[in-house]
Amino acid sequence: MPGKGGAPAMRRRLIADGDVEGVVALLSAAFPRRSAAAWRLGMERLGRREPPSGLPRYGVMLQAGERIVGAVLTICQRVEEVDQCILRCHLSSWCIEPAFAAHAPLLLGPLLRRPNVTMINVSPAAHTEAIIAAQGFRAFCRGSLLVLPALSASHAPARPLASTDAATLPERELLDIHLAWGCPCFAVESGGGVLPFVFSQRRRLRGVLPVSRLLYCRNIEGFAANAGALGRALLRLGIAGVFVDTAAPIPGLRACRVSGAQGRYTR
Repeated sequence: MPGKGGAPAMRRRLIADGDVEGVVALLSAAFPRRSAAAWRLGMERLGRREPPSGLPRYGVMLQAGERIVGAVLTICQRVEEVDQCILRCHLSSWCIEPAFAAHAPLLLGPLLRRPNVTMINVSPAAHTEAIIAAQGFRAFCRGSLLVLPALSASHAPARPLASTDAATLPERELLDIHLAWGCPCFAVESGGGVLPFVFSQRRRLRGVLPVSRLLYCRNIEGFAANAGALGRALLRLGIAGVFVDTAAPIPGLRACRVSGAQGRYTR
């Protein structure tokens, strides 16, 4: 049904399996530095995940008539932590055709109104940060440090995290997923228990320094206390530097501030 003045009617709905190719075409046009094959692989991965009840598998899209003109991808997760269960929804790859920019608030409205769901945006484009702030997001981190953890002292050894470790920890689902994707995961014995640490796969900074990113730890203090052991374990995998999302210096660690690092937002 047409909208006012003969314009196509606008409709918002969840992305379904049959919409994948249309969303891939939209994202490929909006983000030309990433190929259609890369977007298709990302959508396939989202399709294999089971989101928490009531949350999107792929994300939300906006249609003008039968044409997809906007989309935002979501990675929704139920996270079991030591003393609580959290529902998280990571927003990614938000785009809309310029002619329909006025309808952009329709995309996120229902998601932002969901109670008991922590919304996260950790990769916003610089020009969208004012919009994010207007939607009620706040920055929980505005910078990154590049740490050389192997240069730090540490007493407890770090060993590769095994699936048997993951099965006994509150973060078992998060750990299982990252182990399956080949991310470096380590365990450190602490106070009679196990502290888990998850890092991204290796890449080369400016084609030279092999680096990773700290993806998960229970707290920065735990990383700092065990940085030496973790750094030496990472060196055995050919990783020398680690990016850590924090704007503040970490006492005892050799690190430098990364200029131009993206802000990380939550709501």
